[in-house]
Amino acid sequence: MLRLIGLAVAAGLLGAPCAHATCEPPSPPPQSDRPARPAPPEMPACTTSDSCRHGESSTYNKAVAAFNQRQRTYQDVGQAYVAKLNAYVAAAEAYARCELAELNAIK
Repeated sequence: MLRLIGLAVAAGLLGAPCAHATCEPPSPPPQSDRPARPAPPEMPACTTSDSCRHGESSTYNKAVAAFNQRQRTYQDVGQAYVAKLNAYVAAAEAYARCELAELNAIK
């Protein structure tokens, strides 16, 4: 509670540029921007018994290589999504500060 009061006092002392404007609440990035983790390829059952037919292991190796590429793309898209989330958090903090300033504004 003391921390909230301290933030309110600090926001009031800073001059509060938003004091007479309405505070605009931020909106999170759309759920559709959240990347989906790629599914790894299924390991052939023959690998545990060393009974793979000709070409089965190379097919699996190609599937692993494709998965690794999708995983790199997922990481790139994921980093972009995290940047959007961080921007949302910063906007939420600015919104909270604006609301505090409006509560403390002398009208």
